[in-house]
Amino acid sequence: MLKHLVLFKLKPSVDGRTKEENLRELKERLEVLPGKIPGILKYEIGINQNPSSNAYDLGLDSEFEDEMGLITYQRHPDHQAVTTFINQVCVDRHVVDWEKG
Repeated sequence: MLKHLVLFKLKPSVDGRTKEENLRELKERLEVLPGKIPGILKYEIGINQNPSSNAYDLGLDSEFEDEMGLITYQRHPDHQAVTTFINQVCVDRHVVDWEKG
């Protein structure tokens, strides 16, 4: 099993939309992916509650059967559309993938 963890830090605003608006939009766009992309075993999204300036704004915790499952997810057109939005609204992103044992 492969664990895929992503942390997102959003820009203060993009195209007249606030960080909070874009945060809600990103969460909504991510939440529909399990219904559209096969092979996702676990998929949790959470908005940060920690007020620290070092904290990121949104976290995604997901699991796939194997690396090929993750690659299929990443290459899927619906994921690609979300990635385009992520690239517009995020200032930074961290990703960690590991074999869950």
